[in-house]
Amino acid sequence: MKIFLKENNIEDVIDGYICDMETDAGTFVSYLCEAEHDYSAYKLKVNPEKLDKYFAQQVPDKLSKSHVLEYLIKDKTYSFEKTIEKIESTIKQDKQLKQLDIENFKIVFDTYKILSKEKPLTVQLDGNQRNKIWNALSTNPSSEIFLEILSIQLADGVSYYAGTLNSEQIEKIANNMDYYANYGDLLINSLSWNNNILNQVLKCMTEKQLGNNMEIEKVLSKFLEIKAKINIAEDVFLKQLNRWSTYIAPINKDTIQTIIRDASFFHSSVATQNELTNHLNTKIIEALADVPVDTLYKNKKDLNYYWFVVINSLVGTNFLVKLPSNLIDFGKRLLRDIASENCSIPGSNDLYSKIIDKLEKRDTTSCIKDIRNDFCNGKYEITTAIFKYFIHKFETQGDLPSRSSDVVRKIIEPVINDPDCLKILISKPKYYAEIIIGAGDDATGTIKKIEEILKVEKNTELMEFGEKIGVNMLDHENKLKVKK
Repeated sequence: MKIFLKENNIEDVIDGYICDMETDAGTFVSYLCEAEHDYSAYKLKVNPEKLDKYFAQQVPDKLSKSHVLEYLIKDKTYSFEKTIEKIESTIKQDKQLKQLDIENFKIVFDTYKILSKEKPLTVQLDGNQRNKIWNALSTNPSSEIFLEILSIQLADGVSYYAGTLNSEQIEKIANNMDYYANYGDLLINSLSWNNNILNQVLKCMTEKQLGNNMEIEKVLSKFLEIKAKINIAEDVFLKQLNRWSTYIAPINKDTIQTIIRDASFFHSSVATQNELTNHLNTKIIEALADVPVDTLYKNKKDLNYYWFVVINSLVGTNFLVKLPSNLIDFGKRLLRDIASENCSIPGSNDLYSKIIDKLEKRDTTSCIKDIRNDFCNGKYEITTAIFKYFIHKFETQGDLPSRSSDVVRKIIEPVINDPDCLKILISKPKYYAEIIIGAGDDATGTIKKIEEILKVEKNTELMEFGEKIGVNMLDHENKLKVKK
């Protein structure tokens, strides 16, 4: 009939002449079993209070048709307070009345899950109730009822089941767990409960973004341990936690270190970009900026120090493009320590190199000139390694020509016999020739050393450099040999 009316475009006209017909609760429930989601199309209705009373009277043994409540739960016409009250009182009183058993407990809880707005459910089975049903079902792990009681047991950290479950069974439990426990609490508790099935369930919940409740700070504080415990990928876990990103405002620069206690977390947060990680990365940098430079310097030998791990994770990323002032000062102290050999020269990928490489010229020019002066004044002695480390900085920021005599005597001459250092000098012949010439008589020792090298090192570039600084060149025959 409905199809005919719709096809002939007269459905809306005739609907105005069809009145709702009211029926009794039992008939209405039978009708719902047939009509399902389309129940409203056929104008059959029931008194809401009578329907609620009807279902309340079915608890606990006559709820076989309670699945139809799913069709009504979003309809504001109906409410089921009495049914919920009866279910909750039945669960509470079951300790004395023993009304729940393997025949009815699942359908009672299935009905409760449809009607309740709370997750976890407000009223739960106690230990004795659970164990009674568990003992009756544990020998039949393939049944739906078994998976229900196993869900309840797992939610309380109890499971005597030593068998294995397939992925479908794990997923069924995962979809069920919110009714029996707080997802965030389960993640935390998994660390001490050591329950393999629960760990599989939590992994499934996390991968499929299930889970209703969580105190995000508590879970973040155990992020790495939980990740390892439930064997979940970092990016997947962070994607799941991002569902609670609207609750992260309390995590600020003053609280973040107490929440994220393991700084290696930021290796993960940098690699996964979302609202949660962006917030955490930003706040940890704000907190880092407040760490006194003296504190950083005092811990410089401990590369596992919390703030050094944070820096190593974030330096060079969008969150730490420009160094805060304390890191700039720390980087300059490192340069002075390297110059004085109180700190070894860092490798190219070391933390200290990452910090120093991020220093800008405007922040370090004065420091580099001071280091130049320390060498020129004899406070520090240059070595070939330190020369090679600092020479580019000296060239660009150290204004070497302004102290040409001291530069030649204290920085160039001590390393001139090292092939690598010499190669650096002759790679910029005009620049270094002017410094040497500008040193006047103070360059005598340097020039003599270059003359000695030229006796055995018949190199065109070196000879041309020698000519620029006025070296007494080799005879013409040796020059021709080099050219050949």
